[in-house]
Amino acid sequence: MRPPLWNKTRMQKLIWGLALAGVFGTMAWATWPEPARMQSGQAQESDTVRLLGVMRDRQLGEVSGLAHASNGTGLLWMHNDSGDQPRLFLVQSSGKSLQEVALAGAEHRDWEDLCRLSWQDKPHLLVGDVGDNSARRETCQLYLFPEPASPPTEENRPLEQISATPRRIEFRYADGPRNCEALGFDSESKLLLMIEKLAGNAPAATQAGVYGLDLQPLEESSTVPKSSPLVAQRIGEVPWRNVTALDIAAEGRRMFVRTYFEGYLLERKPEESWSTRLARDFPEAIRLPAEAQGEAACFTPDGRAVVLTSEFPFQPIWRLELPAADVESDAAPQLASSPPLPAGRNQEAEHEIKKLILPGEAFRCADRAAFILWPKPELRREPQPWIFYAPTLPPYPDEAEKWMHQQFLDAGIAVAGIDVGEAYGNPAAREVFEKFYGELTNQRGLAKRPCLLGRSRGGLWVSSWAADHPERFAGLAGIYPVFDWKTYPGIEPAAAAYGLTADQLSARAGELNPIARADRLAKARLPVFLIHGDVDTVVPLAENSAALAEVYRQTGAGDVLQLVVAQGQGHNMWEGFFRCRELVDFAIARARAGAASERATEPKDKPQR
Repeated sequence: MRPPLWNKTRMQKLIWGLALAGVFGTMAWATWPEPARMQSGQAQESDTVRLLGVMRDRQLGEVSGLAHASNGTGLLWMHNDSGDQPRLFLVQSSGKSLQEVALAGAEHRDWEDLCRLSWQDKPHLLVGDVGDNSARRETCQLYLFPEPASPPTEENRPLEQISATPRRIEFRYADGPRNCEALGFDSESKLLLMIEKLAGNAPAATQAGVYGLDLQPLEESSTVPKSSPLVAQRIGEVPWRNVTALDIAAEGRRMFVRTYFEGYLLERKPEESWSTRLARDFPEAIRLPAEAQGEAACFTPDGRAVVLTSEFPFQPIWRLELPAADVESDAAPQLASSPPLPAGRNQEAEHEIKKLILPGEAFRCADRAAFILWPKPELRREPQPWIFYAPTLPPYPDEAEKWMHQQFLDAGIAVAGIDVGEAYGNPAAREVFEKFYGELTNQRGLAKRPCLLGRSRGGLWVSSWAADHPERFAGLAGIYPVFDWKTYPGIEPAAAAYGLTADQLSARAGELNPIARADRLAKARLPVFLIHGDVDTVVPLAENSAALAEVYRQTGAGDVLQLVVAQGQGHNMWEGFFRCRELVDFAIARARAGAASERATEPKDKPQR
């Protein structure tokens, strides 16, 4: 039986170093219930993005490796991230699992990616046990084995379970341990390419290393002595943070690299090596469909598109069309830059504007998808207390947050948000927020002082807007929120969203980076409640929630900021983030206070709405 969520007998207090003593207004307790399951959101398709299916197998809860099968149309090989058994799954693109393949004698320390390759003229699969978050592994392992035959695909056929015995390949990096989540095989050179994963808080000047491991000598050798691991050499660099997958098309000329939210397509010219190509310019970002934690990508067999999916159970499987190949040109292909605020999809039916997890309405404001979750009529007030939620993207708010939002509605608090895309708090997004705020407060009866709630990158949305008008808001709550776009998404993606170069954005960080403007919130004594994991590598605690707490402390407003540090938790779906009673109570109290302050200033003879 699962223990109670906040059972104090299982709680531990995190003392986060004497250097931060006094930074936190309040330090709360954390515990470890099992994670909430992530349900897939309503498909949001476009001319270039198509939903293929949704994974149905709960065993595929942390997909980090993806490769197209060679012996079946629409079949995909997948494996989970760390913590699973050494096994792969063959899955239809519709989401049904057909086959489970156990790798005899293999270990699963931190599998991060796989690829399909032709080895000795036969189709093989290669799995990379290459994850190393702390960069301490002296050697990493690859597992190479013949691709199993595909089973029949009848709908009611049970999962087939087989085993395979892989060849184990040990290797190390020439310049020391590296964390890697992305690998792909170049069939021409027999070079296995791997890209280092740099966290968003790495120094701006640091480039992610690209490493090449020559596998050609192994085709004639049956074993590799453990005492003599292969050596991966650094052959180039890329400017992207949080690289989670790569694949190389079958013809060997196109490489697709993905991060959590962006993709990059590199093409090399005939006779050009990848190291030479990496020394040239880099393509602009391709915006990927919104995912919970996208860590998997592979080319389709024809190389015209990539397939994408995400960690957490029951995730969508997407197909993203790519620009036509242009490998003969003198320059790398330049992909159209994704605008900070993509135009709304006017062609979609009204009922498809947004899928809601609780009763409410979806509508358009400023040609963007927007929503309001409404309390029951008997619980509504005038003016209506409410919470502004971010990030409102196609999958969000999601099922993991359902309990939290239900508490708000049961308390008579509405929840509302508007989709501005991956804008990272840029000025154009804030202009849309102003229009949305105007419609809600002037036409829909919502109070003029809401409480803000930002999850992850939604922290950039709410904190940047709050810094413009700190007196307008009654409070700010955050679940592992981002306040510094240097840490996430990083300078390059943020610059693209702001319509600036990386150098220009860096030069204007003082006026555009929310954490640099946080003193405005502290001076206004805006109440804040935050919950953040202490081992979050995607949105590091120190540079985000703890940094905001330090600004409040230095401004003399530390007493109005409460930071809960969840010990041993990262940027994940831990249930404690979304069932935090203290956060819920804070947001309810602040939303009520905002509405009450407006009622207190209204003239007594003001006509009723």
